[in-house]
Amino acid sequence: MKSKSNVVITNDTFELFNGLFYMRVLTFRRLGWSFIMCLTSFVIYHLSFFDEDIIEKENYTVDSVIIESEDGYQLTLHRIPNEDGPPVFLKHGFLSSTVDWLKSGKNRSLPYFLWDRGFDVWIGNARGNAYSRRHKTLSTDDHRFWDFNLHEMGYYDDAAFIKYISKTRNSKLFYVGYSLGALTFSIMAAERPEIAKNVKAMVALAPAIYMGNINHGLINLIATYQKELQALAQLFKMRELFGHSWVLDYMGNYVCRLHLIGDFVCSQIFYYILGYSPKQLDKTRLPIIFTKYPSGMSFQSLYHLLQLISSNDLQKYDYGVAKNMDIYNSSTPPKYNISRINIPTAVFLSKTDPLSTEQDALRFYNELPIQLGLHYVDRTFNHLDFIIGKDISEVINTKIFDIFS
Repeated sequence: MKSKSNVVITNDTFELFNGLFYMRVLTFRRLGWSFIMCLTSFVIYHLSFFDEDIIEKENYTVDSVIIESEDGYQLTLHRIPNEDGPPVFLKHGFLSSTVDWLKSGKNRSLPYFLWDRGFDVWIGNARGNAYSRRHKTLSTDDHRFWDFNLHEMGYYDDAAFIKYISKTRNSKLFYVGYSLGALTFSIMAAERPEIAKNVKAMVALAPAIYMGNINHGLINLIATYQKELQALAQLFKMRELFGHSWVLDYMGNYVCRLHLIGDFVCSQIFYYILGYSPKQLDKTRLPIIFTKYPSGMSFQSLYHLLQLISSNDLQKYDYGVAKNMDIYNSSTPPKYNISRINIPTAVFLSKTDPLSTEQDALRFYNELPIQLGLHYVDRTFNHLDFIIGKDISEVINTKIFDIFS
């Protein structure tokens, strides 16, 4: 059954609590195993999950290149090379990075799946995340480094990635955007069709384009008090949101590996944030799922996201009436025009995704001028399951392969 706070309580929960009330359950043997698992997690953490290591550990070759956006941000582009295959570019979601595409392992993750079938796989990292924290003239300690929002992440970052890949391969490419990655593509394609024409087709997984119908208590609450949040962040001069930290990495890895209650605690956090999906969650992957996440972005990008939720529209960043007049020559921010996205686009959605709802995803799809197909996935999928769910190979990956073939 589900409580009003959206925290899921299952029979396993009651079994756990019953066990905790009986001392015989907490034997020295079990505690010993917990201690061993903690030590193991510490060793595993310090021996893996750094940069490209995660790909090489799966016996794939990986290249890394730094490209520069038109406004000076130095962005990391990872590649699992296949010189003879068609290029496909993958763009991550909110507070994410390359690593999150790979957390399902060799047998499920989309990058490996596509490479095994002949594709040249490229994975981008937006400005401000753990892999793209450099600028031509600014350091991350300079407040100007963090003066960007979702517009720049699409207009400049996605444009830079697409130009580089298409020039390097002398070919058009396929694009897969998950969640916020679908949004940044839409911004770029609507504003810069001359660059978007280098994309053969686009797949939007759980697209976060229109977000007015998000069904998540915590996010809706934050959106309601976004002005207060912004004032608080400005008071304390907070410009970076959830910057990558080895402490968070280790804590996530440590807690999720605890022998008695770790997987329960981590799975409940997972369900609360992303939606209840026990059939899709591989609990053995929880330590990996919680590692290198969140990966960081600017507070201004969060404000932009909250504005989109509140406005129930797709519009540029709202700076306030006075600054809007200076920048846009309008008191309100202009809207992005979805009808300008002249790229064949397929949309994958779930009726049980609380963050990319059916109503919002359908609105986006119905406004697209070139529709490549609407694909409903299993009702057991939550938001993150589109890239880490147990059934993604059959439900999502094979369909993407068919679309791009």
